[in-house]
Amino acid sequence: MATMSVMKPLWLALCLLFNLVLAKPYSQASKEQYDVLRYLSAHGPYVEASGFGIDPAVPFGLEVTQAHILMRHGERYPTVGAGEELYDLYEKLNNTKVHSHKGPLKFIKNWKYIFPNSSLETESSKGVYAGLKRCRLEGEYFKENYGHLWNGSSVLPVFAASQPRVVASAEAFARGFFGEDLNLTEIVVLPEVEEQGANTLTANIGCSIFDDLANEDYVAEFNTTYLDREAERLNAKSPGYNLTAENVNTLVKFCAYDLNVQGHSEICKVLSPDVFVGFAYQRDLDLYYNKGPGYNLTNALGSLFVNATLALLNEEQDENLFMSFTHDTDITVIGSAFGMYDDTEDLPIDRIDFKRGFRMNDLVPMAGHIIIEKLSDGEDEYVRLLNNKAVFPLPWCHTGPGYSCPLEDFTDYLTEKIAKNDFVDICDLPEEDPQQITFFWDWDIEEYETIELEPESSTTNSSSKA
Repeated sequence: MATMSVMKPLWLALCLLFNLVLAKPYSQASKEQYDVLRYLSAHGPYVEASGFGIDPAVPFGLEVTQAHILMRHGERYPTVGAGEELYDLYEKLNNTKVHSHKGPLKFIKNWKYIFPNSSLETESSKGVYAGLKRCRLEGEYFKENYGHLWNGSSVLPVFAASQPRVVASAEAFARGFFGEDLNLTEIVVLPEVEEQGANTLTANIGCSIFDDLANEDYVAEFNTTYLDREAERLNAKSPGYNLTAENVNTLVKFCAYDLNVQGHSEICKVLSPDVFVGFAYQRDLDLYYNKGPGYNLTNALGSLFVNATLALLNEEQDENLFMSFTHDTDITVIGSAFGMYDDTEDLPIDRIDFKRGFRMNDLVPMAGHIIIEKLSDGEDEYVRLLNNKAVFPLPWCHTGPGYSCPLEDFTDYLTEKIAKNDFVDICDLPEEDPQQITFFWDWDIEEYETIELEPESSTTNSSSKA
């Protein structure tokens, strides 16, 4: 027996050594054939974009000379409207008397509702997918990769649309980026009101003709029998609850928000993969045709941020880091205006397009973000976009190193695109309202609300300065 006890660890060590010797330098496995996080649309936790297989490292011989991040708020509780929808279903199922709790819905017997009214709309702070933690981690990541562009002594602003969850995300990101140097940043809050005009991160609010349901009737033609089939399956296996197709749609949202708030969900486990795939496509249709490339105002709405970015990329700057926070729909119009989807065919409504170029989950999951890099080899300059850690080669220009775009070509193409989609003219902006984005340049001299961050044991101060 003693000999056997000695031989066993020796045999295990030899097996490990054998595997190391024969280890493949490049994996032949596709490790992510299916992941629920890729199908929760804008409702669920952050997940890196699937990408195009391009190395995100800075291309050989180049250096980053300017960087911008445009980021969505982190994982959160449901909105008020979504909270009402979730609670109504919870009440229905929790109050239903069934003969026995069995099948996939047996979890209802001990189901606890975790979205109190006091927490609706706010960032999540607990669980493995906590929104505030995610934003802080992204701040640390941004500092690690682009912190060399900051001199470490001047005050560097973080811009945020005014909704509290967006501001909270910006604050968490700033804590990750600045660490103990919180005295060297301010959160510059941009009101989400019509009077803000074009000087905004939420352009749709200042556009009098914006209609976020413009193509709703068209999108509604999509066949949603996948929800009916799932309701039938669940009702057969867990009789008595009488789920409807609409209830199944709500259960998918429950799955997403459960993950956001507590980091796990029984509901995610009981729904079939087909439901998640169908749900994601249905949400892609809604965003594509009502706030994305399929909506005729999208490029005008996104042109404000694109125009300001072009100016920053082409001018000599005292600072070369720009950090902005807003909502998923605002990032969508800006991404579209940057030409990210200029080669994308309109999404069909008579079937799921599995090869589609526009995926909401790739662009704007919770904490979704776009990074714009200005690159230089000492002589020529280039621009590269990264979407949630993945290089996004622009379909109309990727001739530079690492599939970047020469700055001159980037500027020419987008300048022409902006000229055809003038926000001020198309949205009939009143003359008394701001006519363009100026906050990147005048944040420290004009009257903006600013928030100075204190160490976390202290109270955060808010002020307005002239």
